[in-house]
Amino acid sequence: MNRLRIGVLAILLYLPVQLFPRNRRKIVFGAWTGTLYADNPRYLFEYLLADPTFKVLWIGNADLINQLPQGAKFAPKGSFRALWHLFTAYTFVFSHSMWEDFGPYPIKRQCIRINCGHGIPLKHIGEKVSGEEAIKSIWFLIRMKQWIEGFLFSAPAVAPVSSADMSHALMEGYPELFTDYLPFGSPRGDFLLKMREDASFQKECRNRLSEILSIDSNKKWVLYLPTWRKEQHSVFSFSSLNAAIALSLVLKSEEVLVIEKQHFHTLLAQRGGLEKDWLRVISADESKQLDTLELLLASDLLITDYSSCYFDAVLMGLPVIHFVYDYDYYTEADAGLRFELKEVSGGPICRGLTELIECLQQPPQTLHQSKGDQLDSLLEYEKGHACEQITVWLNQQMKSRSLFFLNRDVRG
Repeated sequence: MNRLRIGVLAILLYLPVQLFPRNRRKIVFGAWTGTLYADNPRYLFEYLLADPTFKVLWIGNADLINQLPQGAKFAPKGSFRALWHLFTAYTFVFSHSMWEDFGPYPIKRQCIRINCGHGIPLKHIGEKVSGEEAIKSIWFLIRMKQWIEGFLFSAPAVAPVSSADMSHALMEGYPELFTDYLPFGSPRGDFLLKMREDASFQKECRNRLSEILSIDSNKKWVLYLPTWRKEQHSVFSFSSLNAAIALSLVLKSEEVLVIEKQHFHTLLAQRGGLEKDWLRVISADESKQLDTLELLLASDLLITDYSSCYFDAVLMGLPVIHFVYDYDYYTEADAGLRFELKEVSGGPICRGLTELIECLQQPPQTLHQSKGDQLDSLLEYEKGHACEQITVWLNQQMKSRSLFFLNRDVRG
């Protein structure tokens, strides 16, 4: 019933919103359905905070307000204040979609939308995901729903991309979602390239995370970040008994602590919080206090499978191990991969626990030497200047776009 009321309200507001005057210098930010202050929108938001020519505001769940920098403006998602800013801003920056990150409210179609995304597409995305054939029998209804949502609530967006391949992947996976691709790299790539040289910031992250999670900062931190799967019960966890026996012996002798953070959607279905002398599993509640990029900066090594987080690790020079215990099943029956993993891997590929234990005992230099030959081509635009280039692009757009008489600058 609530969704129906929101839908009716949005339709009634559609025409009035088109006549609303907009502040061309106001930018609204949001990410991860309002649940996180994180990812690409966060780092562009913090960059533009220092630019007095823009008015920037973050919209998200009310509990995020304490995570924002001092002096940053915030509005709770779904509030009248948020609604006012959505109706008076000209530019919108988000990680997933306008609907998910801000709510199903109509936005003037002439506005600028920047869909920053939340990762480089190693896996198939959108219409290219394997198994989607099953829904093609109702393609007309799906397309109609997409058209209505697009017409009433949003319009195509631009996307900053890390490579020409990423543009191609987005174009194939979401053919109606984007109007253009900005070959600038990603705001979070800027953050990682800058902070990988800042030892004091990395130490600060490590101390803060050590306090939040109550873990020993003197151990070697091995971060485990697996991706989401259609069958959530099939996701490997180091808390399983078969892993504990073999790994605990090795990791204890090496003074290693495995920090496990499951995918966002998997976290919602599990408790987490498990503690052993060699393992710490992060819970869903704890994950809200953490930034994954800061976890990467504070760690000594990353274990992942097909998650795009390993591209972030590569950018900051962190050793990577791919633990792909279900490679054949995942590539054939789950999302599938756009490449052979060995071509674009960030480090050695382990299909079983024995191989993983062997890799964990190798020096970082050896792990770095196992990168895929095509890896660098997927990061070709990541030069550390994405936020600067997006800002220049925004200024150009604001000067070049013609205005309707009611779409003038306003004070708000």
